[in-house]
Amino acid sequence: YPIYLRRKITVIPNAIKPPTGYQKFGGVKPSFVFAGRFSFQKQLLPLIEAFSLHIKDYPNSRLNIFGKGEQLGEIESKIQKSGLTDKVIVHGPVENISKALSSGNILCVTSKWEGFPNVLAESLSVGIPGIGFKNCDGVSDLIQDGVNGWLENDDGTTKPFETLLNRAAKSIE
Repeated sequence: YPIYLRRKITVIPNAIKPPTGYQKFGGVKPSFVFAGRFSFQKQLLPLIEAFSLHIKDYPNSRLNIFGKGEQLGEIESKIQKSGLTDKVIVHGPVENISKALSSGNILCVTSKWEGFPNVLAESLSVGIPGIGFKNCDGVSDLIQDGVNGWLENDDGTTKPFETLLNRAAKSIE
């Protein structure tokens, strides 16, 4: 950086601990969690639509959604219209992300685009795998398919969302 800008830059170290290993599952109910802004970029509406298809094969699955944003009304309406009020729960934002992450065993980061998804790094650091898209920078940089999560290509349809949910659920049940 130019000398005149260096005095204006503050480095904030990332306090995310490196992972010590990933949770070993087996015989547990799939419990998905989303934490973030309720916006078009995050693709919550297609995620909920795919979840309604996913629970036909995995009726014990749950989805906890944490956050707020301009799509809150649409999200609540979609949950109600899909008959998912007992399977998908919307929570407000939390100050400590650990609380949100502890409500599930798979993190959903199904964004169209990301820079560096902090919530995914925090999730991976405590051994909670994530689902996301291969064609989403940041997400695809952190998730290794089949190692610490699951990746599919986002093709603009609901099918890759459903495939991700099913692959993850099958892996932990």
